[in-house]
Amino acid sequence: MNLVTHDINEIIDRHPEADLIRHILSLPAISTALSNGAYIAGGFARIIFLGNRVSTYLFGQGRVGDIDLFFSAREQIDAVTHVIRGASHRSFGGNAREYMHDVPYQILKQYENYTRGSSFNLQIVDKAELILPIREQLDRFDFVNVRCAFNDSELLVDDRIMQLETNHLLQIANSSSPYLCSRINKYIKKGYVTITDDSREHITDWIIRALAGEFDAFYPPLTRDPAFGKLSINTLISGHAHLLRNEDLIMLLGMFKQEIRNNKYGPTVEIDMALSIIENRQREARNVATV
Repeated sequence: MNLVTHDINEIIDRHPEADLIRHILSLPAISTALSNGAYIAGGFARIIFLGNRVSTYLFGQGRVGDIDLFFSAREQIDAVTHVIRGASHRSFGGNAREYMHDVPYQILKQYENYTRGSSFNLQIVDKAELILPIREQLDRFDFVNVRCAFNDSELLVDDRIMQLETNHLLQIANSSSPYLCSRINKYIKKGYVTITDDSREHITDWIIRALAGEFDAFYPPLTRDPAFGKLSINTLISGHAHLLRNEDLIMLLGMFKQEIRNNKYGPTVEIDMALSIIENRQREARNVATV
């Protein structure tokens, strides 16, 4: 991982929604975190670096957007929790405490992509195993595409991001998380066409882990259950089979069935999904060879 350092203030000054970004960063919990050495990392940092619409990311996608705060010391977290207000709950994965924050309508209404929401989700990543120096944090991220982070002075960016964005490619960095499949689905919906060639090894490794439930005890027991893994794999094979190699599909033979009907009133036939995809690929290869 090679990180390039930028001046965060110069990046924000060039952003089309600089005023909105600065308002968000001035909120007490966020400004306190940044002034104490914490970093904002992941999707929100990436949006700022790319110059994309913050108003759309946080408020205009039909869901509440996230801002994730990462810390290298427990004292930084204590400083934030001292000033933060409102109810909170643990995140689904258990890694963070989540708070809802509001931005006034008077500020948001000037942005063309703003719809009706005014709240975003602030995640305080406070799990002991994740209190790490920022470079170690970014090295754990599952996608190269989101390896961005900034504090009150610098922005760190993986030097591969711009090329990935230009080519609409998703690059998987590791297979250690049981949530990898749902994360892939999320980012494919964002407009990524496919994954890089070296990402396919990670998908193969993740399938093996998911079927065996061999994820670190760091993750909740439910997500380490092979049944959870099979549900995730079913989503992948049903919606994004083009991301799977034939060797992946061979591992899945006999596991996933689908009922199909050749015409509106005909009988249904049960097929093996993995076998059907392999056979379709073989037919397409033969057709290409005869042209």
